[in-house]
Amino acid sequence: MDGYDQTDRLLGKGPHKRETVFFFDDNASLNAVRWKDWKIHFSVMPDGWGGERETLNFPIGMNLRTDPFETSMDSKMYTRWMADNLWLFVPMQQVIGQWLMTFRQYPPRQPSASFTIDKVVNKMKMATEQAARAKAMGQLPQ
Repeated sequence: MDGYDQTDRLLGKGPHKRETVFFFDDNASLNAVRWKDWKIHFSVMPDGWGGERETLNFPIGMNLRTDPFETSMDSKMYTRWMADNLWLFVPMQQVIGQWLMTFRQYPPRQPSASFTIDKVVNKMKMATEQAARAKAMGQLPQ
């Protein structure tokens, strides 16, 4: 599973080996990070994967052991709870920093694919504009 040997966990002989999970959307944007029992969202997609991505002004944190359905932010006491757990940002910064350092040795090789029509429309628009410029300069037959 993602390069981690989970044999001991699956056989009930030990803990899982993976402490961190990075959550990306289909545009390769980092939406959230899970570290141990904690998860921090940097953006959310309230309407699911088909909906719009909303970047948050301040990350949303939660403890997945106490809130497995990730609904605690709907509570009127969430702001107080998050204030009591601001310490969480320190280890999360370290986890994300370590992950970012891996790009030195393993840089991204290509941009992510897009599942929207925007890129197709933009490419068609650019091609039309290039053809019009070439035609205006006499580089294309009339």
